[in-house]
Amino acid sequence: MEKRRHPSDFRPRVTRYTEPGLLKIADTNAGAPFARLIRPLLGSRPSLSATPVPHLPHCPPHRNHWINVMPQGLPLTYLEAGEAVGGTPLLVLHGLFGSARNWQTLAKRFGERRHVYALDLRNHGGSPWSDEMDYPSMAEDLLRFLDDRGYARAAILGHSMGGKAAMTFALNHPDRVERLFVLDIAPVHYTHTHAPYVAAMKRADLEGRTRRAEVESQLTGSVPDAGLRAFLLQNLVMEDGRFQWRLNLDALAGNMDWLIGFPEFGEARYEGPSLFVGGSRSDYITPDAEPAILRHFPKAAVRMVEGAGHWLHAEKPEEFARLVEDFI
Repeated sequence: MEKRRHPSDFRPRVTRYTEPGLLKIADTNAGAPFARLIRPLLGSRPSLSATPVPHLPHCPPHRNHWINVMPQGLPLTYLEAGEAVGGTPLLVLHGLFGSARNWQTLAKRFGERRHVYALDLRNHGGSPWSDEMDYPSMAEDLLRFLDDRGYARAAILGHSMGGKAAMTFALNHPDRVERLFVLDIAPVHYTHTHAPYVAAMKRADLEGRTRRAEVESQLTGSVPDAGLRAFLLQNLVMEDGRFQWRLNLDALAGNMDWLIGFPEFGEARYEGPSLFVGGSRSDYITPDAEPAILRHFPKAAVRMVEGAGHWLHAEKPEEFARLVEDFI
């Protein structure tokens, strides 16, 4: 029998796994109960109001400058491990199309050394939806998460999109970051986009579908790689007898330029210890990106996981975990 605890001040409802040491948002089906709880309070699809601000230094130059007027970020759902360890926590941030539960196994392992929170970033997993989908907004979500729990600082580990959110937080709030782990991403603007995958998911006809294979077959033309299709389909959930995406696809499509870019920080620096880990078969961390890394993170070390691609933590979990544990 699962023991459920009700939320307070928009805190996620959680339920304890039968396996000790891990907590998860209520309902294994992508946190649907939390979504039903939070959306009546914030609106059916919560959106933060925004005000244009000229010359905002932490916004990317290729888009209009905006800043949220809401003083706090969104409340994020999460998995938890290592509650008994105490001390400075470790926040784990997934990449685009991911969720906290992708990190369940590694969170438990890291929980032997740290109190670990693997978060669902906004518009992903069980966390609330917003039309705003940029790195300064994600950084404010992290700030709220720490403030709500009374943490002065945290170590932060982020993969891909989560790595850019982690870097943004470290540059905006350097005093709140004990150390930084960035996985297969650099503080640069990339040219490759994931917009075709978002478009393919939006085109999929979910009406009346009862089997996941019926939806997968609609993605095959745009997403020929079976492994990538399986990853995307982790976001397809059944609620009230109907399939739906737990991703805010409209927000991802409308903000893809922000997601492949990186805010302009000028000469801002995070002076704490930083570890950038790339996959040797990935093209996200290249020698060309190292000057940008060292300009903003002068104490950064760069390591590569041999034989790994972009999802290095899934492809080479043991090698990756040892690098992180040595740095912790």
